[in-house]
Amino acid sequence: MVLVGQDYLGKPTELTFDHVEKVDSKLVKARDYAQSDTHHGPDGVFDSIVTIPLPKNLTFRTIPALQAADFWAWEYRKNHLNLDEWWSLPDRPQNWGDEQWEHMNQWVTDKFGSFEDATRKSLQELLRRSHFKCMIWHYGELCEAHEARGGVWA
Repeated sequence: MVLVGQDYLGKPTELTFDHVEKVDSKLVKARDYAQSDTHHGPDGVFDSIVTIPLPKNLTFRTIPALQAADFWAWEYRKNHLNLDEWWSLPDRPQNWGDEQWEHMNQWVTDKFGSFEDATRKSLQELLRRSHFKCMIWHYGELCEAHEARGGVWA
């Protein structure tokens, strides 16, 4: 919601959510949480977003966009797990920046040959044909958000 709110600021935007238990209450909680995010979103960033639960007579099988989103999330999860070993390396630089990126890049090169080789071909094709924007919550980002929120995560 944060990324959509930033990208489509002030434009009417509908977000459709797949079937989950108690989806309406979860969407209310998600909106409240997103609106409390003073770190990523300016005031009013979510004012034009409408959250819609998927009607009961439809499923992800009948909505290609949901199929693509599920596929993307699955592939990205698998890709992240391919790189999971790097996060527990004892010699991994702890400060975010060029040194850590270079270390990860070298580790990936040694282990897989390249980042592309570490990424399944199905995800490579999806990324080539689509525009995706991600927000990565690493430790430094969480600390900054925690400070910006004054320690309150409503």
